[in-house]
Amino acid sequence: MTTDQKDPRVNDAEYRLEKNHQGKWLGCEELPFECRLALLGIPMVKKLPTAIIEIIFDFARRDVYREILWCERVRT
Repeated sequence: MTTDQKDPRVNDAEYRLEKNHQGKWLGCEELPFECRLALLGIPMVKKLPTAIIEIIFDFARRDVYREILWCERVRT
């Protein structure tokens, strides 16, 4: 993803990976699904240990993680 394709919220002070007072997640899970999946298209991310990738996706909604695992199983 190029800088001109970034969601404008990434520069916002409210953009963070934690929950607000209502328990709603803030951060990357609010980005379009395609942008979240684009993370796996970055060569550097592919070289990370699986445990680190799991930690990254632990901050995102669980359905994104399940969808990626499902896609990986379908491809193999």
